[in-house]
Amino acid sequence: MGLGATTVIIAGLTFVTSIPLYVAGIAFLGFFMYALRPVIHGWMMDMAPKELGGSVTSLVFGAQSGLAALMPLIGGALADRFGLVSVFYFLAASVLAANVLTLFVPKEEGDVPIRPLGS
Repeated sequence: MGLGATTVIIAGLTFVTSIPLYVAGIAFLGFFMYALRPVIHGWMMDMAPKELGGSVTSLVFGAQSGLAALMPLIGGALADRFGLVSVFYFLAASVLAANVLTLFVPKEEGDVPIRPLGS
């Protein structure tokens, strides 16, 4: 729900013309984004085998850091080429892609075919 609401809010912000309403929309978006990270980390820890918890945590934090470093560069290039609204559409599309990827996450720990090194 959090990823879905984030997608809808970001896409919806492109239609807002009132500054107070826009600020309220950004604040509302922040509520979902603030609550989403602990849920993703909890979900990750539930899905990862116990012996790989540290590695999976590093992978998630590394992916978040890498994408957070790339997004300003991509957003700036999009804004220069196509305008600022295109950045919002890109962000909404990237969150929508995350929504789709969650459909492929195994539902139970036993569904993950990962084995620790050396076994």
